[in-house]
Amino acid sequence: MASQKLALIGFGTVGRGLVEILREKRELLLEEFGFGARVVAVSDVYHGSCFDADGLDLGRVLELVASRGAEPGALSAYRTRVRLGQSGNDSKQWPRYGR
Repeated sequence: MASQKLALIGFGTVGRGLVEILREKRELLLEEFGFGARVVAVSDVYHGSCFDADGLDLGRVLELVASRGAEPGALSAYRTRVRLGQSGNDSKQWPRYGR
C-alpha cells in the first residue's frame, strides 16, 4: 500500500505525540494494518511551519522543537524547498509563520 501523506496542524503535545508514535510503530502499523504514513508538513502558530513533499525528517523536526524550547519559530530553521510544477528547476522556500 502507498503511504498516506499527512499534514499536521498544531505541534503541541498531541502533534508531537503522534509523530513519536508514527516513528516508533512504523513497521507495526505497516505490517499489521497496511498503514504507511509520511508527514509532509507541520504548521504551528508558535513553532512555525515546514514542508517537504517527499516527507519531513521527523527526527529533525522533533529535535528542532525540543532544542529551541520556548523559542518562537523553531520550525523555520528546517530549510526545505517546495517544488512547483513538474520541473525540478522551479522552487520556492516555504513561508515562515509564527510569532
